[in-house]
Amino acid sequence: MATAERTLIANRSSLAQAFASLNSVIGIDVDTPLELTSAGAVEIPKSARSPYTGPDLKPSKPPENDFKIGADGTVGDGGATQAAAAQDVIVSNPLPEDDEYRRLLADSIKLRPEILRDDASIAAAKKGVTIARAGLRPSLSLGYNYAYTPNTGAFGQQTTGYGQLTLSLPIFDSGATRGRVTQAQAAVATAETNRRGTIDSITLELRKAYLNLQAAELSLKAARQSLAQADEAYRLARLRYTTGVTSQEGVSPIVEVSNAQQALSQAQTDYVNALYDYNNGRSVVDKAVGRYAYTQVPLGHSTTSPSKEPAR
Repeated sequence: MATAERTLIANRSSLAQAFASLNSVIGIDVDTPLELTSAGAVEIPKSARSPYTGPDLKPSKPPENDFKIGADGTVGDGGATQAAAAQDVIVSNPLPEDDEYRRLLADSIKLRPEILRDDASIAAAKKGVTIARAGLRPSLSLGYNYAYTPNTGAFGQQTTGYGQLTLSLPIFDSGATRGRVTQAQAAVATAETNRRGTIDSITLELRKAYLNLQAAELSLKAARQSLAQADEAYRLARLRYTTGVTSQEGVSPIVEVSNAQQALSQAQTDYVNALYDYNNGRSVVDKAVGRYAYTQVPLGHSTTSPSKEPAR
């Protein structure tokens, strides 16, 4: 049962990751819940739906998959319909998101340097729009000049000064200023689109990392159960060996102990591997969140409750 549970966990994680990848390919939010059905997904040509009947040709006998018998005793086309309906399946995401995942996603948007870079690009592009629009507004400038000229002959001096007030009105510049404004607005739209794409990419990365971590945690629990079972089986095998009995007729007690010891060794190996996968998954989640980008952010995260302190 523990082995089957680990397989089930891995398949559920793969299915959830496939949903996330599908959302990314479609171009919608990665966390959008979907429910897929195979109904109508495969088109059957008309020539293959029923036996061919021409002007002079008739089927010699009903199709082999016609199981529905009418009131008149004739066999109707029911088998094909039943077979097609049996193939229609509905699949939904087996691992819905939780509060912990939403908290990690919010942290990734705040911490990932790629998003911070895109935020700076958007701010710079918006500043460019403001600067470009300044060319459409009147400008007023004030200047003052002061000059001192000494008179060496009469030991006198001469000072002059003047001020200048200039008002500029942008009446016509062949549309150059408006073109710069449009170009700056396009730069803002491009920066915002890049940020949206970065968020989608990071969300998909985090979603896969979090699903792998959940699967690793559940696999670790199953591996611990398998280890406890193998340890108990080895203890019972040694006990039967000391008393000279065996659980299987015709099998030597020493062979039973050897098999139990081998199973225990394999269970220990599986547990160590599951423990490694879990801790490696925690590191991958930390990287996806962006906690390796800045030293002031504590490493590690809690997989129990958002209100608890992060695991170290």
